[in-house]
Amino acid sequence: MDQGNATLRHAGYSSMQIAEREVEDTVLPSTLKQGVGVIIRVPLGSGLLSGKYTPESQFPGADRRSTGTTRADIKEQMERRFAAAEKLRGLAQTEGISMVHAALGWVLSHPEVSVVIPGAKTSEQAEDNAAASDVVLSSAFLKGA
Repeated sequence: MDQGNATLRHAGYSSMQIAEREVEDTVLPSTLKQGVGVIIRVPLGSGLLSGKYTPESQFPGADRRSTGTTRADIKEQMERRFAAAEKLRGLAQTEGISMVHAALGWVLSHPEVSVVIPGAKTSEQAEDNAAASDVVLSSAFLKGA
Protein backbone atom coordinates (compact mmCIF):
# COMPACT_ATOMS: atom_id res chain seq x y z
CA MET A 1 0.00 0.00 0.00
CA ASP A 2 2.76 2.41 0.92
CA GLN A 3 4.55 1.89 -2.38
CA GLY A 4 1.33 2.33 -4.35
CA ASN A 5 0.43 5.54 -2.54
CA ALA A 6 3.98 6.86 -2.96
CA THR A 7 3.81 6.14 -6.69
CA LEU A 8 0.55 8.07 -7.00
CA ARG A 9 2.11 11.11 -5.29
CA HIS A 10 4.58 11.47 -8.18
CA ALA A 11 3.45 12.76 -11.54
CA GLY A 12 4.35 10.97 -14.73
CA TYR A 13 3.18 7.43 -14.03
CA SER A 14 0.65 6.03 -16.45
CA SER A 15 0.23 2.61 -14.82
CA MET A 16 1.07 0.57 -11.77
CA GLN A 17 1.24 -3.16 -11.13
CA ILE A 18 -0.52 -4.59 -8.10
CA ALA A 19 -0.45 -8.08 -6.62
CA GLU A 20 -2.17 -7.64 -3.24
CA ARG A 21 -5.82 -7.10 -2.39
CA GLU A 22 -5.00 -4.76 0.50
CA VAL A 23 -4.92 -1.80 -1.91
CA GLU A 24 -8.55 -2.19 -2.95
CA ASP A 25 -9.96 0.52 -0.70
CA THR A 26 -6.92 2.79 -0.49
CA VAL A 27 -4.91 2.91 -3.70
CA LEU A 28 -7.43 1.86 -6.38
CA PRO A 29 -9.81 4.81 -6.00
CA SER A 30 -6.91 7.24 -6.42
CA THR A 31 -5.68 5.54 -9.58
CA LEU A 32 -8.98 6.15 -11.33
CA LYS A 33 -9.03 9.81 -10.29
CA GLN A 34 -5.47 10.32 -11.52
CA GLY A 35 -5.88 8.39 -14.76
CA VAL A 36 -3.33 5.75 -13.76
CA GLY A 37 -3.96 2.32 -15.25
CA VAL A 38 -3.83 -0.68 -12.94
CA ILE A 39 -2.26 -3.99 -13.91
CA ILE A 40 -3.28 -6.85 -11.61
CA ARG A 41 -0.86 -9.74 -11.43
CA VAL A 42 -1.28 -13.07 -9.65
CA PRO A 43 -5.08 -12.67 -9.42
CA LEU A 44 -5.46 -16.41 -8.80
CA GLY A 45 -3.14 -16.37 -5.80
CA SER A 46 -0.53 -18.57 -7.50
CA GLY A 47 -3.23 -21.14 -8.18
CA LEU A 48 -4.75 -21.18 -4.70
CA LEU A 49 -7.91 -19.40 -5.93
CA SER A 50 -8.31 -21.85 -8.79
CA GLY A 51 -9.47 -24.66 -6.52
CA LYS A 52 -6.56 -26.80 -7.68
CA TYR A 53 -4.89 -26.96 -4.27
CA THR A 54 -6.05 -27.94 -0.79
CA PRO A 55 -4.58 -27.19 2.65
CA GLU A 56 -2.91 -30.60 2.39
CA SER A 57 -1.06 -29.66 -0.82
CA GLN A 58 2.71 -29.63 -0.54
CA PHE A 59 4.89 -27.17 -2.44
CA PRO A 60 8.63 -27.56 -3.10
CA GLY A 61 10.90 -25.62 -0.73
CA ALA A 62 11.81 -22.96 -3.31
CA ASP A 63 8.18 -22.46 -4.40
CA ARG A 64 6.95 -18.96 -3.51
CA ARG A 65 3.90 -20.50 -1.85
CA SER A 66 6.18 -22.10 0.74
CA THR A 67 8.53 -19.20 1.45
CA GLY A 68 8.36 -16.91 4.42
CA THR A 69 10.37 -15.70 7.37
CA THR A 70 9.60 -18.72 9.56
CA ARG A 71 7.66 -21.96 9.32
CA ALA A 72 4.99 -20.39 11.55
CA ASP A 73 4.83 -17.42 9.17
CA ILE A 74 4.36 -19.72 6.16
CA LYS A 75 1.70 -21.74 7.98
CA GLU A 76 -0.26 -18.63 9.00
CA GLN A 77 0.02 -17.16 5.51
CA MET A 78 -1.24 -20.34 3.86
CA GLU A 79 -4.09 -20.72 6.36
CA ARG A 80 -5.29 -17.20 5.46
CA ARG A 81 -4.98 -17.91 1.75
CA PHE A 82 -6.87 -21.21 1.94
CA ALA A 83 -9.58 -19.56 4.05
CA ALA A 84 -9.96 -16.96 1.28
CA ALA A 85 -10.08 -19.77 -1.30
CA GLU A 86 -12.85 -21.53 0.61
CA LYS A 87 -14.85 -18.31 0.85
CA LEU A 88 -14.41 -17.84 -2.91
CA ARG A 89 -15.47 -21.46 -3.52
CA GLY A 90 -18.78 -20.82 -1.73
CA LEU A 91 -19.39 -17.56 -3.59
CA ALA A 92 -18.57 -19.20 -6.93
CA GLN A 93 -20.95 -22.09 -6.23
CA THR A 94 -23.72 -19.61 -5.45
CA GLU A 95 -23.08 -17.90 -8.81
CA GLY A 96 -22.82 -21.25 -10.62
CA ILE A 97 -19.35 -20.49 -11.97
CA SER A 98 -15.83 -21.80 -11.49
CA MET A 99 -13.50 -20.38 -8.87
CA VAL A 100 -11.26 -19.06 -11.67
CA HIS A 101 -14.15 -17.16 -13.25
CA ALA A 102 -15.23 -15.87 -9.85
CA ALA A 103 -11.76 -14.60 -8.97
CA LEU A 104 -11.07 -13.04 -12.36
CA GLY A 105 -14.60 -11.67 -12.64
CA TRP A 106 -14.21 -9.98 -9.26
CA VAL A 107 -10.93 -8.36 -10.29
CA LEU A 108 -12.41 -7.24 -13.61
CA SER A 109 -15.45 -5.76 -11.84
CA HIS A 110 -13.24 -2.90 -10.60
CA PRO A 111 -13.34 0.02 -13.06
CA GLU A 112 -9.81 0.97 -12.00
CA VAL A 113 -8.38 -2.25 -13.44
CA SER A 114 -6.93 -1.94 -16.93
CA VAL A 115 -5.24 -5.32 -17.35
CA VAL A 116 -5.21 -8.65 -15.50
CA ILE A 117 -2.31 -11.08 -15.80
CA PRO A 118 -3.62 -14.43 -14.55
CA GLY A 119 -0.95 -16.64 -16.11
CA ALA A 120 -1.63 -19.98 -17.74
CA LYS A 121 0.30 -23.17 -18.37
CA THR A 122 -1.91 -24.46 -21.17
CA SER A 123 -3.89 -22.99 -24.03
CA GLU A 124 -7.07 -24.30 -22.37
CA GLN A 125 -6.27 -22.31 -19.22
CA ALA A 126 -5.59 -19.20 -21.29
CA GLU A 127 -8.92 -19.59 -23.10
CA ASP A 128 -10.77 -20.17 -19.82
CA ASN A 129 -9.10 -17.12 -18.28
CA ALA A 130 -10.14 -15.00 -21.28
CA ALA A 131 -13.73 -16.25 -20.97
CA ALA A 132 -13.86 -14.76 -17.47
CA SER A 133 -14.06 -11.31 -19.09
CA ASP A 134 -17.68 -12.15 -19.95
CA VAL A 135 -18.58 -12.92 -16.32
CA VAL A 136 -21.07 -10.56 -14.69
CA LEU A 137 -21.20 -11.09 -10.94
CA SER A 138 -24.27 -10.44 -8.83
CA SER A 139 -24.30 -7.59 -6.33
CA ALA A 140 -24.57 -10.21 -3.56
CA PHE A 141 -21.33 -11.79 -4.76
CA LEU A 142 -19.55 -8.43 -4.95
CA LYS A 143 -20.69 -7.52 -1.43
CA GLY A 144 -19.54 -10.87 -0.07
CA ALA A 145 -16.13 -10.94 -1.77
